[in-house]
Amino acid sequence: VLHAPEDVDWFFQGLKIQSSVQDEIIITKFHSPETKTLISTLEIERSKMKHSGMYICRSTDLTIKSHNVQVINAASKNRERAVNENGGETDDRSGRQAEQKNNNCSLLTIHFPTFVLLSTLSSILVYLPR
Repeated sequence: VLHAPEDVDWFFQGLKIQSSVQDEIIITKFHSPETKTLISTLEIERSKMKHSGMYICRSTDLTIKSHNVQVINAASKNRERAVNENGGETDDRSGRQAEQKNNNCSLLTIHFPTFVLLSTLSSILVYLPR
């Protein structure tokens, strides 16, 4: 009889990952007896460039799934522009720049083994059917 693995461990660059409120890392696990699957999610709430690299999920029955993740830094500088009474643009206001927004990739979701979905948190989903 096939069954889901009892547990999984997550690794990043060869080091085991633990859930950490301080580092905003959340690991969740869900057993589905109907589909005989263990679904584990690794979420990094505010991912940064340093989170790029190889992620590995290893089950207790030694099934291993891995994915290389590249976080893209989307920070940009926007300049404010004034609009004159006729609706045309004038020089930017007092030479000021709009506040730079550090829009790091706020969510990366990876579903093994078939596709990648970008969304609003950082997570990697691994489905380990048995």
